[in-house]
Amino acid sequence: MYVRYIAPFSKVPGRRKVTERVLPKLRQDIERVIHIRISSIKAFSICVDGWMSGANDLYIAITGHGITAEWVLETFLLDVVPVHQDETGVFLAESITEVLDSWNIEMQRVVCITTDGAANIRNAVEEELKMPWVYCSAHAVNLAIRLSLDHALVKPLVLKAKLIAKFFKNSLKASRILADKQRELHLSVLKLKADNNTRWGSAHEMFERLWKSRSAVTACLARRWNTHHKVPDNLTTEEWKALHKLCLILRALKDSSEFLSSQCNPTIGSVMPMLYTMIYHHLVDIPFKKQPKMTLRIDGTSL
Repeated sequence: MYVRYIAPFSKVPGRRKVTERVLPKLRQDIERVIHIRISSIKAFSICVDGWMSGANDLYIAITGHGITAEWVLETFLLDVVPVHQDETGVFLAESITEVLDSWNIEMQRVVCITTDGAANIRNAVEEELKMPWVYCSAHAVNLAIRLSLDHALVKPLVLKAKLIAKFFKNSLKASRILADKQRELHLSVLKLKADNNTRWGSAHEMFERLWKSRSAVTACLARRWNTHHKVPDNLTTEEWKALHKLCLILRALKDSSEFLSSQCNPTIGSVMPMLYTMIYHHLVDIPFKKQPKMTLRIDGTSL
């Protein structure tokens, strides 16, 4: 109806035409352009990362980065490979090789392969493919965040904040009452979010939304509830102060990891300055000049 209203004389293609003719032709046109651009690049760096869909299906995304003769940084998503077997080093190496071969990228043109710190993908790169392996700094930062949130001094606060966030998120009545209280106190109406171990930045989002809605959350938790959901305890004054400090630290770390994940600019030269800044500005009260040989160890890897 919408198309008929704005363009009454146009004919919308049917589903079969779109799937059998339009989309395949569009894919061929895109692949032809990518092949031309790839042929103009002499050296590539490859990124490999795995992820799981909402249906619990595993995939491996393989991305290529290179600089053309005109000094233009190009990034190509070469393939998203479905995983139907164990993610062994041999399988991952074969998957990478097949994808590179399909785009006529010889292994001699690959400078390095960047991945997370998982043993299987590192084995695939170093042992099976015999290629230089680079640990993804953004993964390192987010792994460090997860490890720090599991620390004995921080974990109780994380769990308590998560209970509060889930209470308002899972109950329609509680969510509605919180929104009304936020309006009453002239606050931004924000739905609380719970921390998710597999989603980058989710801990910061949870803490930040709780802090911005502190007065509304405190008022709601103090009222009498007629609900079958167990009402969690509010944070103490000291816990709110600690939560605010965590917000500031996690904000800086989130911004850093997002910058390091950028595909528009080369970021390898920013890795060490940013990591040292994170350590000395947020974690260590010792002047930088007194610790020139500081080594950050994450997941058994020195950076």
